[in-house]
Amino acid sequence: LCLAALHVFCLPAKNAGTNESSAGGGARLPAGHAIRWFMLSASGAALLLAITNVITLDLASIPFLWIIPLSVYLLAYVLTFKAKPWYPEWWRKVVYWTVALGMLLHLMMQIRLTLPVAVSLGLYMLILFAVCLAASGELIRSKPPDSDRNLTTFYLIIAAGGLVGSLFIGWVVPLASKSLVEFPLALVLSMATFAFCFRDAGGGEKIGFVRPGASFLVCCVIVVLASTLLPALVVGAGVSAGREPLLMIVMSVPIMLAILWTAGKPFQFAALLIAASVSLSFTEDVISRGNRISRFRNFYGIYKVYDADNIRYLQ
Repeated sequence: LCLAALHVFCLPAKNAGTNESSAGGGARLPAGHAIRWFMLSASGAALLLAITNVITLDLASIPFLWIIPLSVYLLAYVLTFKAKPWYPEWWRKVVYWTVALGMLLHLMMQIRLTLPVAVSLGLYMLILFAVCLAASGELIRSKPPDSDRNLTTFYLIIAAGGLVGSLFIGWVVPLASKSLVEFPLALVLSMATFAFCFRDAGGGEKIGFVRPGASFLVCCVIVVLASTLLPALVVGAGVSAGREPLLMIVMSVPIMLAILWTAGKPFQFAALLIAASVSLSFTEDVISRGNRISRFRNFYGIYKVYDADNIRYLQ
């Protein structure tokens, strides 16, 4: 911050000759471009830290495990910020499926169902790579030419976006929440940002969710009921004890079908992710039947105290 402040005093003085010579160097930067650059950079950095928190706090406590997501994040930048960027058109479809996969993994966390560490790590890295490649790919598509005077502004904005996204996940979320809510939050932030990019590129809705239609509203109802009412019915029937895989199938099928129904419509997809994230936040309490005593979070992880069969557990 001090270095950035000192650079303010290094700005060249403006004069008539300079203005005339730089008139053809680039038009004035639209505010929409700056906001897009900022949000794309912030969403990629936010997802990096969110997935790093998930794999280090909830998946496995392995030294230097954070190097793997950082390498994947940097690989996405290398593939796009090079002389011949690699960001094919069909990758946008991949983003929908990987984000839906992320919500599926979040559902698994809510019902306390785990996969082998290697499998979970590979899935999280796939999600991180897909989203970060799309974020950096959209950045490079809207990047000003090398001769444009806005090029410096472009790099400053994406640096600021990465800083804000990191601070938000690293400082704000742990203070505001006692669960790993940053993962679905980062997915929602990324998809909401992509919605504007895909729309402007002609790959999404023209109106967005202003007039969503009956199918979208039905999908929202399905997601909310499958996340709250359905597990409550299963738990109330007494068939959930020791049958987390069955509960996972019963809940995930309608939720995933509803989410994927809106694939290709980024605004509706992002809105449905918000509905899924909010409703899934109540799933764990529904399954535990209110037996959770306490939950707290610190630098070393998230701890839960709950009762089961007249025994108090610390998880």
